[in-house]
Amino acid sequence: MEQNSKYIIATMLSVGLLSCIYFLSLLLPVPFMVSILVILVSIFFLFKFIITTKTAAGQSAEQQLPWQAVLGFGLCAALLVKNALGVAEKHGGWDAWAIWNFHAGYLSEPVYWKNLFRNIESDHPDYPLCLPSVIGFFYRLCAHHFTIIIPFAFSMLVTVSIPALLFSEFIRKNMVVALFITFLFAQDKVFLGFGVAEYADSLLALFLLGAFVCIDHAIENKRYLLLSAACLGGCIWTKNEGAILAGLFLLFNARIFFQLKNIRYTIGGLALPVITLVIFKMNAHVQNDMVNSLNKETINLILDIERYKTIWHSFTDNLNQKFYYVKIGVYIYLILLLIEKKWPDWQMLLVFTCLLVYNLIYVVTTHGLEWHLQTSQDRLMHQLMPAMVYILAKKLAGIRVSYPLEQA
Repeated sequence: MEQNSKYIIATMLSVGLLSCIYFLSLLLPVPFMVSILVILVSIFFLFKFIITTKTAAGQSAEQQLPWQAVLGFGLCAALLVKNALGVAEKHGGWDAWAIWNFHAGYLSEPVYWKNLFRNIESDHPDYPLCLPSVIGFFYRLCAHHFTIIIPFAFSMLVTVSIPALLFSEFIRKNMVVALFITFLFAQDKVFLGFGVAEYADSLLALFLLGAFVCIDHAIENKRYLLLSAACLGGCIWTKNEGAILAGLFLLFNARIFFQLKNIRYTIGGLALPVITLVIFKMNAHVQNDMVNSLNKETINLILDIERYKTIWHSFTDNLNQKFYYVKIGVYIYLILLLIEKKWPDWQMLLVFTCLLVYNLIYVVTTHGLEWHLQTSQDRLMHQLMPAMVYILAKKLAGIRVSYPLEQA
């Protein structure tokens, strides 16, 4: 793995680590200065663990990038910031100030934070707290100053990290592909709009992308298997649907993650976020609205053909209007497979499966179907988009990654 990729992965996992430790410190309770000290020490050792992880034999972590690559990335980064500022709202999108930053405000109060569980009529107190815990921690650290700047700065960090990780992974393999996909993200105002909306979807997308990147490097060092599992733990602790993504990822790679010689890495990566989520759910005492709404009428929803047509039409509209270049990329990918007379690899099948499961959830929703699709389907597609671009870029760059640890 490239050294720059390691720093991005370490920063991403530090976010999850900070979030878990801070949330658990509210439950104990622990003095804030003790929480800060534990967080700093934990992040230090996490960075040391990741940065010192050995790369593939013969790969130079110190080799400088070509000046053309640095200049190209700098220009794309400037374009990304310009376009992001152009679509940003002062307080983020509706979900930001009504849910995510709203919860963060509670979590910045060590005495009254549990009051967030009381608003069960118009809020979602069952939503995992990775993002709100991070924002709440910095609210408290800054004595409730900069409450507009903190969530925006964090959302920008997450938004920039996605193309930066992709750039880092491809720049030494295929400079043209690396710069092209970085430019695509920089000019994609739909991607940037979701990023600076201050929602949790981009953070979930980053964790999922990290899981794909890390497992591709697990053939180099089994530590990356642990890091991939930790990224999946981040998915679980970020959003409820993150459990779906993590579950399917583990299922597709069960023979790797659950081998006796590898299971300690899997448990090591998943343990903290899963334990934190379980403790959170036990304290929330609130059922998920989707799960709670399933009843004997659900079978009638499943048999209603019109619902499937509505979902499909909404999906194709979102694909054509908001993810068009991903659609073109998939067509190119399939054409290349036909030429090579090959089937899609497990990563592409996994993303397709995640997309299918996401859309099947709409079949049984008891919310107004059209409203539910309009307010969430594009965000669910956004969660999967960076991972999809990563898979497509590998194909275009002519990169073949052995099935993780298949020769271990």
